[in-house]
Amino acid sequence: MTDTAALREALDDPFAYASLALMAPYADDDDFPLPADEALERYLDWCAARGIELWDHQEEALMDLALGSHVVLGTPTGSGKSLVALGLCFMALCAGERAYYTAPIKALVSENSSTWWTCWAARTWA
Repeated sequence: MTDTAALREALDDPFAYASLALMAPYADDDDFPLPADEALERYLDWCAARGIELWDHQEEALMDLALGSHVVLGTPTGSGKSLVALGLCFMALCAGERAYYTAPIKALVSENSSTWWTCWAARTWA
């Protein structure tokens, strides 16, 4: 499912329903599991296609996560921690691993749930 056409389609319309999920390989694909550096590259391409320019701390955290390091991202509200968490979940999906997203504030979870749902729903419920 991660053939060139599917990747191109996801990047052509990065706001389409489940566009990020389309970029992840399925377990029966030849390129599964995807190496962390390739998964990170796909995620960064998806962000760029959406017009998202990552801040330095986000890029550093994602690179460290791709290298297998544990990361504690202590930055202020609105500084993009959820975008890093989304990247981690994408890299885990590409590697056939599990990842969990938790947030201490109910309002934050409600705010992010629609974004997460549109990125992942096709993969988790298809």
